[in-house]
Amino acid sequence: MEFKSKNLPLQCPPDNATSSDFEEVYRLTETDQPKESDFLDHFEADLFNPRIHKGRECEACALSFYTDTRELKRMQKKYPSMGEKVISVGQITEDCGIHTIKRTHINLWVFEKTNMVDVFTGNIEKEG
Repeated sequence: MEFKSKNLPLQCPPDNATSSDFEEVYRLTETDQPKESDFLDHFEADLFNPRIHKGRECEACALSFYTDTRELKRMQKKYPSMGEKVISVGQITEDCGIHTIKRTHINLWVFEKTNMVDVFTGNIEKEG
């Protein structure tokens, strides 16, 4: 399967990445109406900093989602630029990519032809 990110380093996504459905996940978005620009990885959004992200290039190619809002609220308090964003609720499906999960944080490596706005907002039917 081809991935949307063209910056994937070797061994990325990791071997333990899997696909599954999450009916309720959270992500910071610019407004309460998520748009394509809300679903860019660090490279696409020009946020990748080799000094800060050294050794984390693979994670920088993934999209972050959370299974609850606590961590997002903490990040909004800690980082002023995130405080202006909205916590949006949506879904991810096994058809949109593969992921790893650590506690409440999901790293999702998106498949090339996936429209994350439609998947997240539930505007598409699950394949199958």
